[in-house]
Parts: sequence; structure tokens; C-alpha cells
Amino acid sequence: MAIFTILLLLLSSLLPSIGASRTSALDVERKNDINSVYQKLEEAYNNNGEYPTEDQLATDYEIELPGLDPEALIDPDGLSIQEGDYIYSPTECGATGCDAYTLSATLSDGTLYTKESLN
Repeated sequence: MAIFTILLLLLSSLLPSIGASRTSALDVERKNDINSVYQKLEEAYNNNGEYPTEDQLATDYEIELPGLDPEALIDPDGLSIQEGDYIYSPTECGATGCDAYTLSATLSDGTLYTKESLN
């Protein structure tokens, strides 16, 4: 009985750290995804003189952001950009593109990890 109690105490003390490690890993994934998309958005601006619109990113990311791993647009819950934790908010948009944007991910603690356009 004493061994069982000790094992139970050990397991209960490990569970929070396991949960925290998983949360930390998911936040690292979120930040890596946002950084990957950010890099490709800046490359797109350097090549085209504008950033993609929200619709262009959602439907033509292969054309707008060549070389981007499509998984970078999907959050850890399996939701695509604009539907889950990842938000692309372009501004100053015309018919063919945008002049600026904000890109963000909601982290496990509810804070935003945000990148803004360089131009």
C-alpha cells in the first residue's frame, strides 16, 4: 500500500510537467510556423512589390509564397490560417496586393506572437 501511494504521488507530480512540456512544444511550433510564413511574405514583397491579399494567401499560397511548406499555414489544432490560431491581416490593399500586414499566432497562454511587415 505504501509503494502504491508513493507511485501515485510521483505520477501526480510528473503530470503537470508533461502538460507544460506539450504546451511549450506547441508554442514553439506556432512560432516556427509564423516565422516561416513571415519570411516568405517578405520574399514575396521583395519579388513583387506587394504582399498577397487575404484571399490570395488562402487560395494561391503556392503561387504567392513559393517554397512555403503548406503545414506552416495550419495550426497545431489542424485549422488553416484565418480559421484557427493563425491570423494574417493585410492592410492597404488594392486589386493586386497589399502594402502591409500583421501576422500572428495565439499561444497557449492566450498571448499573441506577432510579426509585422517590414515595408
